Amino acid sequence: KLFFSDSRFDQRVNIVQSVSDLDPELVKEMKIGPNDQGFADAKGNVTLIADNIDKGSELGVFLHEMGVHVGMEGLVGKDNMLSLAQQVVNWSDKNDGSLESIIAKRVVDRVNFAAESAEKRGEPFTDTNFIQEAIAYFVEEAVAHGINPMAMDAKTELGRWFRKLWAAAKVALRKMGLDRFDQLSAQDVVNLAHGAARLELEGTWH
Repeated sequence: KLFFSDSRFDQRVNIVQSVSDLDPELVKEMKIGPNDQGFADAKGNVTLIADNIDKGSELGVFLHEMGVHVGMEGLVGKDNMLSLAQQVVNWSDKNDGSLESIIAKRVVDRVNFAAESAEKRGEPFTDTNFIQEAIAYFVEEAVAHGINPMAMDAKTELGRWFRKLWAAAKVALRKMGLDRFDQLSAQDVVNLAHGAARLELEGTWH
């Protein structure tokens, strides 16, 4: 509740003990499995399933499911989404040994490896999934390299990339009642980005 203003927590979040506590029709409609940790409805309200969530990871599950609900375009805006992904591709073409280039090359390799068909590889802007996944993977890889997405220097290219991402994301989150960001971790941003790209975190989600 520390992350929500006023009484928005009770409006936005529903907590049940187990899947058996949910309406069977809802379980069928939402295709909820016995190990699912949470889900968001059409209005963006998130239900968390306590028995399936490790203590301390509740916020991460919420942010992931919220990301799933809003999608990458809803989280950062279409123009920002395209611009952020294009920058990742541009960095991947550089061979200057910079951190952003190293991360971007790793990201493009990961996205291409996950491509549905060989025809999509090397043609990033013909595939919306590439655009969304490139952003999410870049956030994840950057955090793995010790970068805090919420505390970047705008004087650098990498810093401006994250400033653009996080500024847009905060606008979207505020609309949903989440407006106290000082206690969010770098991993929370990864969880949000992966949800927005409809990516699962292996061993963590669903």
